[in-house]
Amino acid sequence: MMDQSGGESSLLIAMSDQQYLLRIDTSGKKLAQYDLPGGNPRQIRRIGQFYYVAHLGDNWPKDRNCRGFVSVLDENMKVVANIAGTSPVYGDDGKLQQMKHSAEVFLHPHDLCVDRVGSLYVAQFASGNSWPVKLERV
Repeated sequence: MMDQSGGESSLLIAMSDQQYLLRIDTSGKKLAQYDLPGGNPRQIRRIGQFYYVAHLGDNWPKDRNCRGFVSVLDENMKVVANIAGTSPVYGDDGKLQQMKHSAEVFLHPHDLCVDRVGSLYVAQFASGNSWPVKLERV
């Protein structure tokens, strides 16, 4: 995803199966790495001041039946919530601790989008031909 935060254009990449997001500049130079232990980031969307990251599964591809979750990150790339996942916990060293799904809401969330009233739609992969999950803004 192209990101304009901080006034400069950069590319934010979901490093699938590697449990982190990578930020590079437009010439390909690595700017930052944001670790998401336990996550399996597939897509990133910026909606307002937050980033939403769909995690295919917390033990994918080793366990192809594992469930996934969606992380919400603030403008500093800190996880502030996990939808259908464990609460984010940062250690004394400032590192994010292992995350995993905690509710049977998603099956391999792979992408997401938001409509004009703020509802979140989460598309799933290898989920038995299920419809996207709609989470209504309250």
